[in-house]
Amino acid sequence: LSLLSDVLFNSHCTKPGASMYRRQFQESLPEVFERVVEVCDGLSPLEASALRDRSLGMVRAWSEWSTFSPQFTRGLEATLCCR
Repeated sequence: LSLLSDVLFNSHCTKPGASMYRRQFQESLPEVFERVVEVCDGLSPLEASALRDRSLGMVRAWSEWSTFSPQFTRGLEATLCCR
């Protein structure tokens, strides 16, 4: 997720095609976050909480950067917080 977040941050440049990365990631991120929830289920409560917190922090950063629509980022947050 950290690498993905770095790519998303750099996709805000004005170079042609940079926004393509955001569109491609937006298609895959819901499944990625579903997988993060599955991984959390196999961790200790403390480890799961730390992973969820780090993941939520990234989603909040993407919101601040206006990387995705607010509705999309709320959906990712809801996925992480549903359990």
